[in-house]
Amino acid sequence: MAGGIGEKSRGGIGPIAFVSYASQDSAVANTVVDALELADLKCWIAPRDVVPGAIYASEIVEAINAAPVLVLILSRHSVASTHVGKELERASSKHRRIVALRTDAVALPPAFEYFLSESQWIEVGTGGIGAAAEKLVEAVRRHLGHEAASIPQIANLAQQPPDHQRRFRQRWVMPGIAVLLVALIAATASWKIWFAKRDTPLAGEGRSIAVLPFEDMSPEHNQEYFSDGLAEELMNQLARKKELRVAGRTSSFSFKGKNETLRVIGEKLGVRNILEGSVRKEGNHLRINAKLIDSKDESLVWSQTFDRELSGVFAVQEDIAKAVAAALSITLDVGETSRSNGGTTNVGAYEKYLQATALFNKADRPENYDQAALMFREALALDPGFARAWFGLYYAKVTPSFVGDGRAAPTKELNEALGKLEELAPNAWWTKSAPMNVLVLDHKWLEADAALSSAAEIAPANEFALPSGNFLAEVGRVNEAVEYLRLAVRADPLSPVASLVLQGNLDAAGRWEEAEAEEQRFAGSSESTAWKSLGNAGTLLRLWSRKDVDVAAVKALLGSQKADGVNWYGVTADNWRDRKAASAAIKHAFEDPARKSNLFFALADHYGEKDIALATLRQLLVDLKLPNAYLLWRYNESGLRADPRFKDILRDLGLATYYRTSGKWPDFCSPVGTDDFQCH
Repeated sequence: MAGGIGEKSRGGIGPIAFVSYASQDSAVANTVVDALELADLKCWIAPRDVVPGAIYASEIVEAINAAPVLVLILSRHSVASTHVGKELERASSKHRRIVALRTDAVALPPAFEYFLSESQWIEVGTGGIGAAAEKLVEAVRRHLGHEAASIPQIANLAQQPPDHQRRFRQRWVMPGIAVLLVALIAATASWKIWFAKRDTPLAGEGRSIAVLPFEDMSPEHNQEYFSDGLAEELMNQLARKKELRVAGRTSSFSFKGKNETLRVIGEKLGVRNILEGSVRKEGNHLRINAKLIDSKDESLVWSQTFDRELSGVFAVQEDIAKAVAAALSITLDVGETSRSNGGTTNVGAYEKYLQATALFNKADRPENYDQAALMFREALALDPGFARAWFGLYYAKVTPSFVGDGRAAPTKELNEALGKLEELAPNAWWTKSAPMNVLVLDHKWLEADAALSSAAEIAPANEFALPSGNFLAEVGRVNEAVEYLRLAVRADPLSPVASLVLQGNLDAAGRWEEAEAEEQRFAGSSESTAWKSLGNAGTLLRLWSRKDVDVAAVKALLGSQKADGVNWYGVTADNWRDRKAASAAIKHAFEDPARKSNLFFALADHYGEKDIALATLRQLLVDLKLPNAYLLWRYNESGLRADPRFKDILRDLGLATYYRTSGKWPDFCSPVGTDDFQCH
């Protein structure tokens, strides 16, 4: 991409400001972006604006080329970041205007002094970040004034702010930019954003890979669990290296049985390399074929056939992973299956573990999780020191409580598994993160936050972006959650869970155009018809708001909810625009206790039945203790967050205490005095 000022990026109008920052300063950076974009100055910031599947470094270079101004968050973290230094050098070489927001008194290294010698600095002084951000907005506007005549998009942008910004300001009540900025800083001050460590090496184009499920070539074709498990183990080993971007399991395994070319698979997953193979298991003998392919031209990079006895499966996995790493010019540590990493050397226990994992991954009913738990128990009977089997057992027991099957979490068994994990693998990220689930169920938010932060320090990005985004969504920090979830989608672009959770949080943040864009991206890239028709409440309500809505599409979505066919709590494809009829149907359905659900709550709120919505919310979150606190922030059509009863729910959930103690307030609430707060 050429470096002319005022170029357009994908989608038309390009960015006005490229925001350069170190990951530790993400809270300040996001605050700056909010200030600039509220002033109709479009920003580009990573990871928010990185296109899923795109090459990270290329996106950054193109964005700097396109933006006439670089805004630098200048701090002790950014001067130590090699990537911030490269961004600064690139902007200087392209003669971009540089505006630095200095947050501390760090001494500048020579390179920074050189690049900033003619730049404008703004200090975050006693006036705080709000006052500094206002000065920053004025500085950017002043710089643009020198070039506005040659950049038509700037004049147009000043006159016509983007639709999603206009809608955001119309729909959400905000107490002013200064209060918003202070709230955002307070919400993120101590959160350690682990996955966006832009001062670690970025994966180059060649250092990205998808591991496809290996084909079962056994005589009776009954070893699918083993061949899938082998591929997943290899994926786990490779994902441990920060230099290598590994596509998530859901996306990689979605091509199983499909007749797609490797080039197309590489394009859909945004990876350069693909590892595929086959397994022939006959008795105790294994023959494993593995091939590493360059998806760009489908050329063979490496291949090998391994003939081993079953007892040698662990060594084969390590051999394959190390060969792939060598082909990609990275160094791989010892295999994930070793005892030191929570694995086992017992082949029988390992086979049971793979069978249990296969059951868990395919679970769509509560009894599937029960069967997986029994299989994990069988693995542990053969090797009680198999830490990862304890981890699998823990998740098989806790997951039904999160998928809403109505069962309480089995405290005794969960505590047993947690105790074993602490004993066998105390320093593993998955041991550190596991307690978070039980803590959230028990509304122990401070402890859950601490568990997540501890695990985040050492967890692979592919594994932890989604849990981090989920927790932030639960506690109402939805704009932060979006950042994590965008990386989750980038790592696993065909994951329906990651996509739907991202859509929901974009809805909650009032970023409806982005939510619709993500909905369309996933629908266009996934062949999972069941997930396409799932229609979470946000998707359905967006569909209903369109004047040219396809009635057949509404019926399909209503039918997918399995609630009286196309009758969704009394609201049908015939009466969804008749607010009076829909409200009457909701009131009638409210009399039936079995009708309480997340979607019923969303409908009640959408049609202005605030009393019913608040009562349903209390029943779901306080009485039933469902782990769905994200509902507090997802909907507000009836204005329920301004109601005193909403604050009572936050108090009863322990969230009010968490906010006051941690200082991490949600995007929609702020403290009042020393013992009260307000929400909007």
